[in-house]
Order: sequence, then structure tokens, then C-alpha cells
Amino acid sequence: MNILIICNPNSGRGNSFSFAKKLKKRIEKVSSYSAEIYLSKSVEKMREFFAEIKKERPNFYNSILILGGDGTFSLAVDALLKIGLNVPVAIFPLGTVNDFAKQTHMAKSVKKCVSTILAQKTKKCDVAFVNGDYVVNVACGGYFTHGVNTYSRVAKKMFGKLAYFGKAAFNVFNMRAQKMRYTIDGETFEAETIMYLVMNSASAGGFKHIGARAKIDDGLFDLCVIKKARIGRLARTAIKILGGRHIPDKCIEYRQGKNFKIELVGEKPNPNFLKSDFDGNVGEKLPLEIKVDNKKLEIYYGD
Repeated sequence: MNILIICNPNSGRGNSFSFAKKLKKRIEKVSSYSAEIYLSKSVEKMREFFAEIKKERPNFYNSILILGGDGTFSLAVDALLKIGLNVPVAIFPLGTVNDFAKQTHMAKSVKKCVSTILAQKTKKCDVAFVNGDYVVNVACGGYFTHGVNTYSRVAKKMFGKLAYFGKAAFNVFNMRAQKMRYTIDGETFEAETIMYLVMNSASAGGFKHIGARAKIDDGLFDLCVIKKARIGRLARTAIKILGGRHIPDKCIEYRQGKNFKIELVGEKPNPNFLKSDFDGNVGEKLPLEIKVDNKKLEIYYGD
């Protein structure tokens, strides 16, 4: 078995490369397998690297281990699926929030992570194809969804999740709802929207239970729309979300489906809704067209 370790040097507060070396050493110590480290300095270089593997040695790697957060994992998976490399992948959770990594139950321990890989503990999970890109966990937009993209790497390294929550707190008193149109499997509704999320798993943006009915292998993504309301009412809804008790709630529209279309309504849209966020990376401009691909990706799954 040959294992490829993809390392984002900017994840793990700058410590991801040292983790990569520990993983490589552990793999080669306890097994007869070889491990290779690849530093993902840019998405373009990573795509070129995968294309070269597909052409020159398509069956060389049996496993790919990705070190970083949800954003790094999503970009790597997008590149792999587009190139057509059908290799089981694992995420080693070194990002700021690690929403999807939590759903895979992959430990942060090098020893436990390697044990999972060597035991070949895998399962198939869903992904979504959104405006030409693969999304693993969440496509979202509106208020509170762009903290990942607006904070510097330095701030994220220093403050972690607090950087995101600080951004959210600043936005609370400056919100202007946007009228949106949502179509799920042919059924359409409109809503004055504060935030929307289309999710694969229960956890998004650090909120562990916001996708209350979501499962990563059920062939569905879950739409959660937080609607316009007074600050006090939204605060009560936020408390419910923290405990996973927000269905039903007057401020929330929650649907499940296989095909989604999300559109802006009106001639002067709110700038906060013009772009989306895909797994913590800058996403596409609206409208979004989302198609769920059932059990497209094979992932390593911990205990």
C-alpha cells in the first residue's frame, strides 16, 4: 500500500507539516507501507499534481490522507473527483472548526488515525455538485457565513473560533434581510432571509446540531433558512440551534432534498448575499444550482 499525505502548511496553526512527518513515520514504523508527503501550496498546483498521478500512476496510491480543515479537505476532494481518482480519503482535523471531520470521527491522535487507515475502515458519503464544484459539507450564504474568508490567517491562528464568533457579533446590529427564492425537488418557496445553509451533516460553522436531521450517506442535503425577525426572537432561535431544538421554529424553514436552486429576488440585492461560501472557501455567485451525488466519496471513518 502506498499512502499519500496532503498537507496544507497554513492549517493547524502552522503545525500541520510536523503532523505530516509524524504520520509518515508512524505508518512506515508499524506497517510495510510507504507514505509520501505533498505540500498543497495552491489549488492549481494540487490539481496539476492529481492530473499527473491519474496519467502516470493511476493505481499507485491506495489511500489519501488530507491534513487541514474542512476548506482544505473540500478543495482536495473537488480536485480528486474532477480528475477521476477513486481513492479512499481521510481528513486529519487540523482546521479552526473541523465540522465535517467531526462527522467522520477521525481522531487527532496520530496513533489512532493510522490504526483506522491500516484497518481500512471506510464508508461511502454523499457530496453535492454546486455550480460546477464539489462541496463536501455545506454551501451557505448571508450573514454569519463569511467569517472564514474575511479574517486573516494570523487572526485565525491566534483566536481560532473566536474570530468567527467576533465577526458574527459585529453583524447582528447591521443586518438587512434579503428576499430569496428556494426550489427543492421542484417545490418553490420564498423567504426574507438572514442566512441559509445547504448541509450534508449536522455540524456547520461550529454549530454542532444545526443540520438536525442530516446524515452524510442518506442521499439528501438539508436546507436550513433563518428568516427575518427581531433581534430578541433571533436570539431565542440561536439558543435552540445550539441545542438542536430548532425544528420546528417560526424563524426557520427546514427542508431536505436532492436538487436545490437558490436565487436572489429583487433588483437591488443585499451585497452580503451576492456570493456564497463552500466548506469555508469562497463560493460561487448566485443563483446556486445544487445536485446531491449519493455515496460518491469513500472516506475513512473512525470509531
